[in-house]
Amino acid sequence: MRVLVVTPSYPSRFLPYEGVFVEKQVEALRDSGMNVDVVHVSRTHLWPISAAIPIASEPAVCRMDERGNTFIHIPARTLPRLAFYPDALFRLINHRVNRKILSAVERLRPDVLHFHWGRTAGYGWLAMQRHPEVARVVTTHGGCTRHSRHHRFYRHSMIRSFREADKVILVSPTLAEHAAMLGFDDSNFEIVGNGIDERIIRVKTDYWSPGMARPFRVSSVGALIPLKAHDDTIRAVGMLVDRGYDVRLDIVGDGPEKPRLQAIINELKLADRTKLHGSLPNSEALEVIRASDVMCLPSWNEGFGVVYLEALAQSVSAISCRGQGFEHLMIQSQAGFVVDSHSPQEVAACIERLVVEPGLAAAMGERGRTFVQDGQTLRHKGQEIVAVYERAIEAAKHRCGGNVLPGKPAATSP
Repeated sequence: MRVLVVTPSYPSRFLPYEGVFVEKQVEALRDSGMNVDVVHVSRTHLWPISAAIPIASEPAVCRMDERGNTFIHIPARTLPRLAFYPDALFRLINHRVNRKILSAVERLRPDVLHFHWGRTAGYGWLAMQRHPEVARVVTTHGGCTRHSRHHRFYRHSMIRSFREADKVILVSPTLAEHAAMLGFDDSNFEIVGNGIDERIIRVKTDYWSPGMARPFRVSSVGALIPLKAHDDTIRAVGMLVDRGYDVRLDIVGDGPEKPRLQAIINELKLADRTKLHGSLPNSEALEVIRASDVMCLPSWNEGFGVVYLEALAQSVSAISCRGQGFEHLMIQSQAGFVVDSHSPQEVAACIERLVVEPGLAAAMGERGRTFVQDGQTLRHKGQEIVAVYERAIEAAKHRCGGNVLPGKPAATSP
């Protein structure tokens, strides 16, 4: 089976961590023996914005690796907030990108076109029109449903993209529920969450227990933006300190909220108990999580939340937010807590339970690691995605009347 992945988010020399979960998924599929080609469509602003933003000038690239997988980078001209414009304008401005993707489809002959993020399917409308026999899969990671609530043109575009897809992958049941409530047809929905590299799984030996001579450590990993709710975590730690507990907080991430968060830390007199590490490489962020007793991120807008899986893989319990993407996995794993949004009091109560209840941190940590090992790795998720591809190919055959169209042979398996 050959798959062509089209994504606007993929690691580059300017943004090495953007879309890394897409890259990891691609690597897992390749490791399973599939040919997976990638088209990275990066949003390139028109002049004069392009002169001020280095990534806006990243050149087009086409290369092949030793296994025969092709990587194509296409700069896509865009305007501010173009994703919220009508479909016709989006497709007109990106007609050149559509022609390049059509060329890639005709040269590589994939069995499946896999678009990450629903709006990205707009880059492939020409290829889908010329080659309807190619199965179409769209993955939404959360932004599609979030933006569809507030932007009419965006919602119409998503409904069209989902309708034209043979299968739509949503990374959590919560997203599927939100999409259905917004009027999306859920008949072709498939739930496949993100996975993590099993090589990062670690056994923890220094679990917290009451009476230990060290402070209880809380970690929080995520961009410093409002929806990550780092302020709720800081206030929760402040409440626990006021109750006499020796608690330390490590926050990994950077962003526009940093001055406000620092002001809250100073206001609550937590400067000697809180460290803002800034942005760290993934390996160092995992070390911070591993050294902590709970990873707390009560984010109130989370399509999935790979960082929760990463915490569980380190044998560390986690705190997530009710009604968000990771809620169902937190309940299944019994490896942490789910709290209401904007509720530092509830966050503090959960952390306090871990501090005072003997063996609770260890029990949750062990359950979390086992849960990840048994079904949440990239290998497991790769197998689930391959199964979705197979169902999409069958759906495409049905859509084309059970036959491949004349003159357009299907790609052969490697």
